[in-house]
Amino acid sequence: MTDIHINDFYKDCGLILLALYQHFPRPFTLYVEDISGPDSIDQYGLHSERHQSCLGAMLWLEEEGFIRYQQVEKQESIDGARLSQKALSRLTQAIPVEKQADGESCDEQTPTSVVNYRRSRIHHLRAALEQRDSFAIGQITRQLIL
Repeated sequence: MTDIHINDFYKDCGLILLALYQHFPRPFTLYVEDISGPDSIDQYGLHSERHQSCLGAMLWLEEEGFIRYQQVEKQESIDGARLSQKALSRLTQAIPVEKQADGESCDEQTPTSVVNYRRSRIHHLRAALEQRDSFAIGQITRQLIL
């Protein structure tokens, strides 16, 4: 049986890191709904479990030293968010060639910068998210955060 909440956690972490990477080094306001999807607040004003889990992933990434932010806004966003040096280093780190599974081949004509980018974790994370491959998302996210 699959633990869907863990798959969602890995996907949320991957999307959070990718969003902050795309805005690095500028501080950025990251909305929970941009990561987890639309939210429905109940009659008591509480956010959905999915929304709260995504916010929890944001807070966990900060506690573990992957991101920094200035404040949480009404459980709806984190303001002034950016990657830490630890996260940036792991995202840009190359995956060993034997562990790459995206099937992209590079020939002798491929520029070194393209080859290096295709070996980076950020490239593999983007590819897994674009393909909606939950196994690959979990695998690359685990490499990043564990």
